[in-house]
Amino acid sequence: MTDAVTLPPERLVAHRGYPGRYPENSLPGMQAAIAAGALQVEFDVQFSRDGIPIVLHDESTARTTGRSGLVHEMPAEELRRLHVGEPARFGTSFPESPLPTLHCMLQLLAEFPQVTAFMDIKREGLSRLRCRHALAAMLNAMPDTLQRRQLVFLSEEIRIVRLAREAGLRTGWLFEPWHEKHYSTARQLGAEFLFTSARHLPETGEAFWRGPWTWVLYEVDEPAQAAALLERGAGLIETDWIAEWLGASPPVTATGTAS
Repeated sequence: MTDAVTLPPERLVAHRGYPGRYPENSLPGMQAAIAAGALQVEFDVQFSRDGIPIVLHDESTARTTGRSGLVHEMPAEELRRLHVGEPARFGTSFPESPLPTLHCMLQLLAEFPQVTAFMDIKREGLSRLRCRHALAAMLNAMPDTLQRRQLVFLSEEIRIVRLAREAGLRTGWLFEPWHEKHYSTARQLGAEFLFTSARHLPETGEAFWRGPWTWVLYEVDEPAQAAALLERGAGLIETDWIAEWLGASPPVTATGTAS
């Protein structure tokens, strides 16, 4: 984090919460991101064996919980007993960080109506669950206090994006690598947001297709790079280091220090 560039909060998305300093997709990490000033956050959704939406990026629980297992083979009750402290990265700094269900994450976000949440519905989970059932499960997970406009149903799976849009929900489509063939799909889907990796953008020419969407770029390494991409036409940038990119002081972690 060597750049001195400070970026406005309305142009940044806290990627999986605040994984620069907290376990990814965890409630403590999301709370820290919002406390740092995040107005947009992103997290991932998989599905348990009994069809309950779980906030987790990988199909396996091994990397973030230290326990091997496949999400789709485990019931939600068993998954709730796991902790996503990412022991390989953080050791024992986060011993009490339960693997959140989508309902738990949305309960937290309901306390912050100014925050928009992008839910990245992972294709692996959808391959074992009908898209209509998945969408119904996610809608059932929404607490009554949550404003529906806070949520954007994001996926690389076109079927779930289309279903969500038909249901009147906010949607985003994720694709990579960058290729002109995706333009016609973007036009047909009519998603409000298009997500793609900054690492595959064309080096020259007009990088961003014009349309009724906002571009969101991920895999952006430094604030200076983010500023250049915003100038080039991106709408939002994802970051693992939300506090630092906002010029805020890093919050105190579970170890008691601003690590």
